[in-house]
Amino acid sequence: MKVWAFTSKYFKKVYSVEVVKEASIDGQNNAKLNNVENVEFINAKVEDFLKEFTQKNEKVDLLVIDPPRDGMHPTALPSIISFNAKTIIYVSCNPSTLARDLDYIVRNSEYAIADVIPVDMFPHTHHIETIVKLIKK
Repeated sequence: MKVWAFTSKYFKKVYSVEVVKEASIDGQNNAKLNNVENVEFINAKVEDFLKEFTQKNEKVDLLVIDPPRDGMHPTALPSIISFNAKTIIYVSCNPSTLARDLDYIVRNSEYAIADVIPVDMFPHTHHIETIVKLIKK
C-alpha cells in the first residue's frame, strides 16, 4: 500500500513523488477509484522535487521517504533536511543504506531518532523493512 493511501485522510495536501511514470499513473487511477482528491502525483526524481519544493518556502508537517535499496540519492539528503518537516518517517529495506542516510541526517540537522521499528514482511528470508521516526529537537 502506498503511503498516500492512508495519509491523505489526515492532511490537507499530500504529494506522491515517483520516478517511475507508471507508478504515478497507477496512483492517480487508484486515487480516482477511491475518491481521494487531495493527493498530487508528481513524476520526478525525489531530489529534484525536494529542491524545487523547498525553494517555495512551503510548510510541511510530515515527510515520508521510502527509497530503493540504494538509499537516498546523496543530493537529496540536504534537501530532506531543508524540507523542514516536523517529523520524518524513513522506511528502508536496506539496513546499511539506512544507517548511512540516518547518520547524515542526524549529524547535519536538528532531527533526532525517536522510534525504530523492524518489520519482517518477508518471512523465511534475510530481508527486513525498518521504519524510523525522526523528530525535530
